[in-house]
Amino acid sequence: MENKNVSDLTELIKQIEANEILLPDFQREFVWKDVEQQKQLVASVLARMPIGSILLLQSSNPKEFSSKALGRKQIINTSELGGNIEYLLDGQQRMTVLTNVFSNDIFQGLTSVNDLVAPMALKRRFFIKLPKWKSAENSEEDIFGFHDLNFPTNNIDNPTYLSGEIMPILEVVEFNKNDGKVFNPFTPEEKATPNDLAKFCISKKDSYLIPLYLITSNDQKTNRKISRIATKIKDDYVSDMKDYYDRLSKDEQEKFIKKYTDEPDEDRKIEDIFAGNFNAWWTSFNEYLKDCIKMTALSQLVVSEAQRGRAIDIYENLNRGGVSLNTFDLMTAKVAVVSSEGLYQRLIKYILEPTEIDKNVVPERMEAEVAKLTNYNASLRLGCYNENNNTIAPKYLNAFLDVISLRCYNPDFIPREYKLDYIKQDKILDLNPENINQNVEIVCKGIDRAGFFLQTRCGIRKLSEVNNLFILVLLACIFIKDKWFHDKKVHNLLEAWYWCVIFSGEFDKDQNRNFIKNTAVYNFLNK
Repeated sequence: MENKNVSDLTELIKQIEANEILLPDFQREFVWKDVEQQKQLVASVLARMPIGSILLLQSSNPKEFSSKALGRKQIINTSELGGNIEYLLDGQQRMTVLTNVFSNDIFQGLTSVNDLVAPMALKRRFFIKLPKWKSAENSEEDIFGFHDLNFPTNNIDNPTYLSGEIMPILEVVEFNKNDGKVFNPFTPEEKATPNDLAKFCISKKDSYLIPLYLITSNDQKTNRKISRIATKIKDDYVSDMKDYYDRLSKDEQEKFIKKYTDEPDEDRKIEDIFAGNFNAWWTSFNEYLKDCIKMTALSQLVVSEAQRGRAIDIYENLNRGGVSLNTFDLMTAKVAVVSSEGLYQRLIKYILEPTEIDKNVVPERMEAEVAKLTNYNASLRLGCYNENNNTIAPKYLNAFLDVISLRCYNPDFIPREYKLDYIKQDKILDLNPENINQNVEIVCKGIDRAGFFLQTRCGIRKLSEVNNLFILVLLACIFIKDKWFHDKKVHNLLEAWYWCVIFSGEFDKDQNRNFIKNTAVYNFLNK
């Protein structure tokens, strides 16, 4: 595993543009929509503050997961991609914001704003405000020494700025697809020339605007735009200073000019002195911005392809108290390669489907109660799905992963073929997408039947009351087989087995190995 505490955001954005960094289709939403939250992140970058970390999983197979480009809804065609790529497992929010703020990449080739993951949150341009000369003196927002053209050069490598000082000098301007604004990525180039953009950047009454989306690019078109903006600001700035200078008395002029040159020269034009100082200031300012981008305090955790399970553990440790990435998320992205229907939604659908009750397998003590029912939904009754917030219980998802892995690796229910490795993350993540896709419904049915058994035979009312997940997993594997689920003798045997393992403390320790050992119950079912 590689760990980089400082990241070159320029290079990361290039990788994103080239589809060398992809976002697996986890069905996770983009939630950093609040403009103040986005500004705080940008301010931290420009103040050289740490901005957290991202987690990348290296892969030699771009087709392994259904994936999206950052900021986009649409699944990309990975069949056209070659070579190694990196999957962004953690950091979607900050990388989407940073890519949108410091580049134009999210909008490249985009024909509809509806293809954005969050149009209203991404149709924004971020600018640095520089106070115009007349309003800059004693301004708290003149942190870059713009008024006197004296950039604090000692701050380039070790800035003293706080993100709170940067926040007020950030201006966010929103756009709509067809509004024709010069900074709008949808506005045709012939209608948004470098000169038009430069005019816009000096058009405000009290401040100049520096577009941050141009900072990371070094192509000729972008250089011309930045150069044009700098020239327009310089001309406007020098004009203001010259007007002020001309209104001063001779003594005042001498004092004033000493702020800008140590060697006054009567033959040298005042405009040239101001312009030269501006050029020096602009060079330092521009270098500072580029250094902020190239030396972003963003920690990259890069996990090799062979350590996918470790990547999940890292994510969970980074996001304690948040929404954890898990094996199910990666499986979701994997199945999306072969199925247009989301795996999570499929599970919800199967959980909600009522099943026909086999009244012949219930114990006598439950016959009268069950006789009143026509259909029964064990999974819903157990609380496997929360209808209020549309979420599946984590315990159900974990059981699903174990059962589907055991089912795929041992579809013939051969006891000696069950292996401990089959319920480990790496093995689960190695499952074939088609195999997973074909077994989703039958696994959900097996879990539902296991729930029915636990409710009618063991007095379990809620999923949280299941003492050990492996009990549910083993029962689900067994009840996948119709012959066993409809056999009352099997239910009687499993009830006896259940109480034996509960009272004996079978699963109190070494649970994984004891689970595999207990698959020997299949031998009795086959007799």
